Amino acid sequence: MADRRRIPNPWIGIPVVLATVLGWLIGGAVGRVGCESSCVGTELALSVIGALVGFVGTLVVVVLAVRSLAEWQALKRDGE
Repeated sequence: MADRRRIPNPWIGIPVVLATVLGWLIGGAVGRVGCESSCVGTELALSVIGALVGFVGTLVVVVLAVRSLAEWQALKRDGE
């Protein structure tokens, strides 16, 4: 059997990347608002934390949704 490479599913990749970018921006904004002077370290740390939270949270939700839809399709196909 030939070795087939799997193509990444855009329905998983696009929301995860979008949530990561938005988490980065929101974390940076919170860091900027929370500091009175130039706090590059705090802003960077909160940006990274926001990006990680956005990445992991969205990844879990999207993967579970795609798996449940695949299971539902399989049950529907087997039932007919």
